[in-house]
Amino acid sequence: MTACKDGTARVWDVEARSELHALIGHMHEVTSAKFDPSGGRIVTGSHDWTVRLWDSGTGMQIGAPLQGHDSGVVHVNFDRRGERIVIGSHDNTARIWNAPVGTGGDVPLNTAIYFAAFD
Repeated sequence: MTACKDGTARVWDVEARSELHALIGHMHEVTSAKFDPSGGRIVTGSHDWTVRLWDSGTGMQIGAPLQGHDSGVVHVNFDRRGERIVIGSHDNTARIWNAPVGTGGDVPLNTAIYFAAFD
């Protein structure tokens, strides 16, 4: 999978060297993209301040974009069970969202965030 400056993320068949899906919906560059642990969903984050969930088999968006950041999203990641998403943003917060419901809250950190993950 690739996260692209053109506002898309792309899923690839590496063996065939061909694109399977273009995940289209973000308005600015996609800065981070991750598969969930089962491989069934993808989460993407963008400088359009949103996070989106996708079905990895069809390339279709799941639900509405996760919104609430006041600046670009720089990193997204699923927890080990694929139940929560952690998001790091240039607005100096990390957010933890329930996937795919889209409820969550802030963790204000007062510093720029470039990577976020669950242990």
